[in-house]
Amino acid sequence: MNRCLNCGAETKNAKFCSISCQNKFQGKDRANKKYGEFKKITVKCERCGKDFVVEEREKLFPQRKNYYCCVSCANARKHSEETKNKIKESVKKFVKNYINKNNKIKLICKNCGKEFELPFNKRNQKCCSVSCSSILRKENNKEKTTKRIKIKKEKDLNKITFIYSLEYPVGNIRYIGKSDNPLIRLKNHLKEAKNRNKNHKDNWINSLPETPILNIIEQVTYANWQEKEIYWIKYYRENGCKLVNGTDGGEGSNGAKGMKHTEETKNKISLKRKGTVQSEERRLKTSGENSGRCKITDLEVKEIFKMYYIDKIHYKIIAEKYNLNAKYVFQIVTRKKRKDVIVDFDISSL
Repeated sequence: MNRCLNCGAETKNAKFCSISCQNKFQGKDRANKKYGEFKKITVKCERCGKDFVVEEREKLFPQRKNYYCCVSCANARKHSEETKNKIKESVKKFVKNYINKNNKIKLICKNCGKEFELPFNKRNQKCCSVSCSSILRKENNKEKTTKRIKIKKEKDLNKITFIYSLEYPVGNIRYIGKSDNPLIRLKNHLKEAKNRNKNHKDNWINSLPETPILNIIEQVTYANWQEKEIYWIKYYRENGCKLVNGTDGGEGSNGAKGMKHTEETKNKISLKRKGTVQSEERRLKTSGENSGRCKITDLEVKEIFKMYYIDKIHYKIIAEKYNLNAKYVFQIVTRKKRKDVIVDFDISSL
């Protein structure tokens, strides 16, 4: 059995019992080789001139410029001229600030540009009032949001998307579109064709015995997908493919959704519709319970009037009964909506 060279504990065929003992033992030797061993050295105090002993390594001595025997001698030392000048400047600044505390300063509002006076303590204020500060804060927030939106748009332009085609049978290309996930878009095409069935694409999909075949034509980025979609639709139409696309491309998966009319088209539409009178048959089909947006029938409207005015039930309870919005029921009761249904109903007689 061997013993540890550092602590003297028993070990199995090893010089040290642990890594910590090895580091401690080797650390002493390394420090002594580099900086020398600790020795007691006599030094004079610069304040009182007494001799006192200091323990320092041989090679690092002297570690200080000045040695002091006690705390009182160290505190009684004199400042250099540089430190004296720094203290003077700091005291001058403090005195100026203290004197000018109650003195008022003229400032200019960064929002409205008016001059206003404030004490010296509040010299960092930017606006003359709370309203101006709130307006300036909103403008700064708008600038920050616009910067964030620009950064997001730049990132979105580098995203990848796909231009795909639908064909049936093989080689008979009938539709070209754009999607981030073409497989999910194909499922949506099938659902739209079953539920909607309003355009050429829906009629073509419903006429097929099987699902159409999907092929990816090109992988593009958001920066140029519109140009590529227009190019491929034009290319296949010129090569004799009878496409069922309703537009020339570039509008996205939902056609013209999100597009806005120009002022010229708005003026043309208004000129065409001026002077036209809707017929009574058309009005009856599109108004009241016959319209597609109508939520309740005329009989239910009369029942709501009776429940509100005769039975005196709150309109919110009536809305819960008929699964309606409370605001919509209140508008019916106050005759802002569906007023043609109850013409003879006199509220003043109740």
